[in-house]
Amino acid sequence: MDVRRLGRAGPISSAIGLGGTALAGGPDVRAGAQVIGHALDLGITLLDTTSRSRQEQVQQLAGRAIAGRRQEVVLAARARAGGGGLARSCDAALRRLAVDHLDLLYLDCPAWPGPVEDGVGELARLVTAGKVRHLGLAEPRAWQIGRAAAEHAIAAIACEYSLWDRRAELDRIPAARAHRIGVVACRPLGLGAGPGPGGVRPSGDDPRAAVRAVRTAEEVAAQLHLSLARLALVWLLAQGGDIVPVPSTRNRVHLEMNASTAGVQVDLAPLARLNTLFPPH
Repeated sequence: MDVRRLGRAGPISSAIGLGGTALAGGPDVRAGAQVIGHALDLGITLLDTTSRSRQEQVQQLAGRAIAGRRQEVVLAARARAGGGGLARSCDAALRRLAVDHLDLLYLDCPAWPGPVEDGVGELARLVTAGKVRHLGLAEPRAWQIGRAAAEHAIAAIACEYSLWDRRAELDRIPAARAHRIGVVACRPLGLGAGPGPGGVRPSGDDPRAAVRAVRTAEEVAAQLHLSLARLALVWLLAQGGDIVPVPSTRNRVHLEMNASTAGVQVDLAPLARLNTLFPPH
C-alpha cells in the first residue's frame, strides 16, 4: 500500500488507516482483534484506537491483535484530561495496549479545559520521557492549531472530514497546511458505509437536494466501477498527500474494499464533479 507522512517530520503511515469506532461491541469480542490483524496483513499501518464510548475496549482488543507485530503499527490514541490528567491517560492507554510507547498521541481539544498550548506542553513532556513519539490535535479549532504548533511540533490533526462533510476545508485544513501538519480524516464515509440520513450536507436547506446529490454521486461511482463508499475514499485521497482517512469497520470485506481504494487511479474530472455536488459550507 502507498504511504504518506503525517506532518513535516511525523510518522509514515499507510495511505488509509483503520479507525477504532466500530471495532468494539457486539457479541463476538474476538471479531475486532481479528479485523485489526487482517488490516495489518493488508498493509494498513495506522491504527487509531480512539472511540468515544468504548476506547478502553478498543485498546484492549488492539493490544491483543498487535502482540508480536508492534513494528508494523503506527499506534494513535487520544489523551483526555479527566481522571488524573493527560499523563495518566497516556499511561492507561499504554497498559491497555501492552506497549511502551505511542506513535501519535492527540490532545482531545474539545475536552481540554485550558489553553491549548498548556495541554501540548504537558504532552511534550511525555515525548521527552519516551512514552510518545509524535503529538497531534483531535478536533481542534483553527485558531488552536497555530498556538499548539508554536509550543511543540504537531504531526497531525484529527477531524471529521468526508465528501459529505467538507467543513474542515474552510478553516482547519488550511490552518494545518500553513504549519505543514497532516490531516487524519475521521468518519471519512459519513454515517456507516456512506451517506445516510443527516450524513449529507449539500448546499441549501432543501432535503431534495441531498437526494439528488447522492444519486448523481452514485452515477459517477457506477461509471468508474466503484461503490459509493470507495468513491468517497478515492475523492478524499485526491484532496492531498497530507490526508489519511481512517474508516472504521468490523466487516472483513469492507476492510478489504477500503484498503484496495489506495491503489485506485481515476481521472480528475469525475472528482471535480463531486466538488460541486457537496460544497464545503
